[in-house]
Amino acid sequence: MLLSSIQIQGFKSFADKTVLKFGKGITAVVGPNGSGKSNISDAVRWVLGEQSTKSLRGQSMEDVIFGGTETRRPHGFCEVTLNIDNSDRTLNFDNDNVAVTRRYYRSHESEYAINGVSVRLKDIHELFMDTGLGRDGYSMIGQGKIDTIISSKSGERRDIFEEAAGISKYRYRKFEAEKKLTAAEDNLLRLHDISDELGSRVGPLKEQSAKAERFLELSEHKKELEIGLWLYTLENSKEALRSQESKIAAAQLNYREIDDSLSEFDKKAEENTAYFAKLTSDIEGERLNISNLNEEIVKTEGSVTVINNDIEHNNQSVLRLENEKEQLNLSDAAAKEQITEKQNVIAQKRLKQAEYTEKQAQLDERLKLLLSDSESISRGIENEVKRLNELTRLGADSRVKMVTADSAAEEITARTAAAEGKIAEYGGEIERLSLEFAETEKTLDEIEENITSRSNAVRGYELRLNSKEQAAERLKEELEELRLDAKEKRRRAQILKDLENNMEGFSHSVKAVTEEAKKGILRGIRGPVSKLISVDKKYSVAVETALAAAIQNIITETEADAKRAIGFLKSNKGGRATFLPISTIKAREFKEHGFNEYAGFVGIASDLVDTNEEYKEIIKYLLGAVVVTEDIDSAAAIAKKYGYRVKTVSLDGQVVNPGGSLTGGSLAKNAGLLSRGSDIKKLEDEAAALEGKAKETENAYISAAEALNEVRADITAEKAEITTANEDKIRFLTELKRIDELKTAAENSLKQLKEEKLTSEEKLTALKEASAKAAKDIAELDGEKTAVQSKI
Repeated sequence: MLLSSIQIQGFKSFADKTVLKFGKGITAVVGPNGSGKSNISDAVRWVLGEQSTKSLRGQSMEDVIFGGTETRRPHGFCEVTLNIDNSDRTLNFDNDNVAVTRRYYRSHESEYAINGVSVRLKDIHELFMDTGLGRDGYSMIGQGKIDTIISSKSGERRDIFEEAAGISKYRYRKFEAEKKLTAAEDNLLRLHDISDELGSRVGPLKEQSAKAERFLELSEHKKELEIGLWLYTLENSKEALRSQESKIAAAQLNYREIDDSLSEFDKKAEENTAYFAKLTSDIEGERLNISNLNEEIVKTEGSVTVINNDIEHNNQSVLRLENEKEQLNLSDAAAKEQITEKQNVIAQKRLKQAEYTEKQAQLDERLKLLLSDSESISRGIENEVKRLNELTRLGADSRVKMVTADSAAEEITARTAAAEGKIAEYGGEIERLSLEFAETEKTLDEIEENITSRSNAVRGYELRLNSKEQAAERLKEELEELRLDAKEKRRRAQILKDLENNMEGFSHSVKAVTEEAKKGILRGIRGPVSKLISVDKKYSVAVETALAAAIQNIITETEADAKRAIGFLKSNKGGRATFLPISTIKAREFKEHGFNEYAGFVGIASDLVDTNEEYKEIIKYLLGAVVVTEDIDSAAAIAKKYGYRVKTVSLDGQVVNPGGSLTGGSLAKNAGLLSRGSDIKKLEDEAAALEGKAKETENAYISAAEALNEVRADITAEKAEITTANEDKIRFLTELKRIDELKTAAENSLKQLKEEKLTSEEKLTALKEASAKAAKDIAELDGEKTAVQSKI
């Protein structure tokens, strides 16, 4: 074995990957202090499994990782690989080259490998054991190690010598083996304790196991039944669901039809409302047109009257002017005649020309004055005529206004009368709708009260249902528990019967003789003692303990019968048995008396056993000298009083033998043979009682289930009534909404009519005032016209 090389990376001062190769002979590493010479030996020691940071000259294992410098970052791990030439197979490794690697991370994780295969630290220790290269080997001698070896204790020096001698491996293996043996002994001790602990639980666990198996069977059966019930319930629920879905679909269809009808009705109502509003607007427009036409007619009639008056006045003016013209024409002719006469006179009287000329000038001046007065009068007359025409026009306008006001007043009066009729009609309709609304609200309140009452009833029924379900579930659980308990009792009784029939607990010889007797091959065999006697339960342990092995003794009729049975066992190698012939067994007289005086005395064992008269002698033979006491203390006291001449047995099976020896502890394996029959009877009685109670519980459960079904039926009925009530509620709510809408529309119409009536009354007052004013204006104008006409 030769160390061929060592590969170092990230270990202490070796930041970069460094490989050091070693040849044969001595290899020396030289260098100044702090150059890392000791780090090489630390690397070798570390890769071989050194765990002591003190031996590696550090404070913690992280110190072996390169910590970095001012120019280089610290490493996250370090790794050292030791390459060894194993050509001579010094190491127990089938390879010429062995590479031992150790890697350590700053996360405190460590890895070991041999030839790249991950191994344990223990494997590396075992590999180098007895080679001197181990972590505790003598091949690496550091500073101060010689002084340590010399000054070490003998035990420590022995380790070095054993390592050099190559026996440390065996010492290590011995230590490991002893450690394993100690652990195995501890485990065995623990296993014995567990075995003893579990042994006492085997019997109860068997019973529990049987119960568990039965429970699993019943649970599986129950699960199947529940699945069947659920499937049946689901099927019924599906049918009910399909039925309800059909009803819902029909109801939804009906609802959609009603909703469509309501939508159509609302649409028509809106159209009618719009049409009514349009008609109202048209009527108002027509009424306005009629009023305008009436005003125009009155104005036209007034204009016609004015025009007629103007025509008549103009005609009169024409006649007057024509008369004036004629008069003027006549005046002009007279003037001409005078001029002619004057001219003739001028011609005749030239001498008087100046006089006449002067007079003519005066006359001409006067004529001019007369003509000027005539024009002024004509202009005054014309102005007065114009004033008369204006008064006539104003009178016509006033008459038009009066007629229009009177016509509009008559129309408004008629409309007011019609509106009053409508107001009365709408008032009656509103009163009727209010009564209908109140009745519908009352019906809705009754429906709500009915729904609330029935909902409360449903909640009450549900509480009752919950209570009855819990009671029924309790009865069901009690019934199942009773049935399981009864079945368990029957099962245990059957097991005991099977044990009794199979004679479990009896020796092979007793079984063989009994079976042959049943077949009729051996005659005179009455049976084992345990099958021919009966004992009260509280005495069975004491009697069975007193009988001990004699409980399996076979009673025969005669000694010859016993001999034949013995011969049968002998020839068939059936074992040995004790036989008690009725004809030969005689009990010895028990001479001790006075046991009643002692505390704890129960009785003589033979007196506590019931059997046929023919077996009593044998029972006295077996038990006539055995005293039964309440406990071992009273047994020991009585035995002591009688000088340990009698055998005393306590009720729990503890024995004080003649001579003073005591026998006690747990019961023997054959314990229970005597009480098996009474246990069977007790179990059967208990099973019968449980079955009776289960029958009563079943009847109670059936009654509870019937009551539960009645409550469910009541809940279903109440829910159906609630559904019907809700449908009625929806219907009446719709009706209430319709009545409210009609009432609101009527109230709005009534309000509109009242406002219209008030407006009409205001208009009528205004029209009456306008008519009176027009009449007054007409009278004033007529007076003024008369004055003007008089003036003209």
